[in-house]
Amino acid sequence: MVRIRKSTIHPHVVIPDTSAIWFEDKSLVVNPEFDSFWSEYSQDIQLELVIPEVVKDELAFQQSTSAIKSLRKISEEILKVSQITNKKYTHKITEHIIKDKVIRKIDMWIKVNTDVL
Repeated sequence: MVRIRKSTIHPHVVIPDTSAIWFEDKSLVVNPEFDSFWSEYSQDIQLELVIPEVVKDELAFQQSTSAIKSLRKISEEILKVSQITNKKYTHKITEHIIKDKVIRKIDMWIKVNTDVL
C-alpha cells in the first residue's frame, strides 16, 4: 500500500508587477481575475500581498491619466455650451482632485487586501 501525504503549503508573499494586476477598465482598481483569485485563495493559504510603491504609482498614473483625459473632453464640451448660450459654465473637478481620489481608491483596495498601508 502506498500512502500519499498531502504536503503542507507554506506561507508565501505575493508581490505582483503592474502588468499582473492592470486592467483596461479603470473603474476597477485591479484586474477582476486577480481580485477573484486573491479573495478565493488568500484565506485558505497563508498568502501575504505586498504592493510595491512603484506598482501603486503606476496604477495611479494610468487611472488618473484616463480620468483626466475624460475631464478634458468634458471641459471642451462645457466650453462649447458656454459659447452657444453666451453664458459661462464651469465644473468643480480638477486634475488634482482626480489624482487624489484615484490614490485614495487604490489605497483603500490595498488596505482591504493587505491589512496594512
